[in-house]
Amino acid sequence: MKNSLLSVTIAIILLFGWLSISLLQGQADTITSGKIVLNAKWGTDEGEIGLINKPEMERCGPLSFCVANPKGDVLILDTINKRVSGTTEGKLSTIATDVNGWTICPDGGEGFFIFNGRETIHYDSSGVKKESFPIFSKAKIIEGYGTELKLTSGKAVEINDVSQKSLTIAKSDTASGARFISQSNIVKTIEGRLGNSPDSLRFKIKRLSTKDIRILGEDYDGKILVSVPIKIDNGYAGAVLFKGQDLKGNLYVELERIIDNRAELEIHCYSIEGERLKVYSLPKDYFTTVYKKTEVTPEGNLYQLLTTPEGVKIIQY
Repeated sequence: MKNSLLSVTIAIILLFGWLSISLLQGQADTITSGKIVLNAKWGTDEGEIGLINKPEMERCGPLSFCVANPKGDVLILDTINKRVSGTTEGKLSTIATDVNGWTICPDGGEGFFIFNGRETIHYDSSGVKKESFPIFSKAKIIEGYGTELKLTSGKAVEINDVSQKSLTIAKSDTASGARFISQSNIVKTIEGRLGNSPDSLRFKIKRLSTKDIRILGEDYDGKILVSVPIKIDNGYAGAVLFKGQDLKGNLYVELERIIDNRAELEIHCYSIEGERLKVYSLPKDYFTTVYKKTEVTPEGNLYQLLTTPEGVKIIQY
């Protein structure tokens, strides 16, 4: 009898906990508009971004972007013009030419990294190639949506593929702070990305069904210490990407929500305790294919790269 009562009590406590998270998630603010920090036209001239728009081909424009520093300056990987352009006070100028790649990230200083499928190349602030890091030969990184290069807070450069597995490519030399050391001999790929520090949890997306998806936080022994359910208000989930953790410890996911045969693009922000804090409802009518649509900075600022028939916009929320 005591065991039966204990089981009932535990079940009630668990139910109350899940209901509490659900209620908290339902109170999240929804943000639907932001500030346009860049509006660039299609073209080949300085300050413009390249486009291929031919009837026999899929439209192609910039594939990736990143936020270079806390000031909100942005780097855009201009795939067609084969250059990297950067913003300063909303104006776009060329930083590097004769570059090819899928994804870009900052180096924590004034330079940046570009991954091209074979190697990751480190450039300085003037667009001059400093060094390159070949990827481990057995690593299978697939070009496409969700493949992103990332600089962690521990100053490691990692590549995430569409399956959300992460491979460390290089780490900063702490002695100099500016030089990066190759890690391409690392065989094991680790799911998810680092949190705020080198010894924090690693996070990954766990999909149990199209309506039951979790953010799992694991320690380095693989023990799950955090499990946050992602709230699907209507419809079901398509693609779900873990976008990182801000300096307050909050978790961010990019969610493609399918409802009535159309896709909605959202960013959800959750506390590590499971409370849904914010929902960003973003424009989804992309004119070209973009591999990396959004970035969340350590300060918790959200940026979106949006392509339109007129050109490219960077929106800050």
